[in-house]
Amino acid sequence: MPYPILEKAEAFAEKWGVSKAYGSYEEMAADPNVEAVYIATPNNLHYENTKMCLLAGKHVLCEKPLAPTKKQAEELFKAAEAKGVILMDMK
Repeated sequence: MPYPILEKAEAFAEKWGVSKAYGSYEEMAADPNVEAVYIATPNNLHYENTKMCLLAGKHVLCEKPLAPTKKQAEELFKAAEAKGVILMDMK
């Protein structure tokens, strides 16, 4: 039986003294108490996870690569500007 994501996140949070755990990235992005997000998902998910967080009004620090194409990276920076949030990638 697969290990439920929320249960795994809650166990991690309890072990490390983290005050909140989420069952999905969407749930985390929708939380108005979350101001900034560090994207460290697999590379092929950076673009979609970063875009979701930016559109939810979160500041984002993303590991490289930010996106698979220059056009998508430019789209992310435009979304950040439109939402008034900061987008940074790891150098």
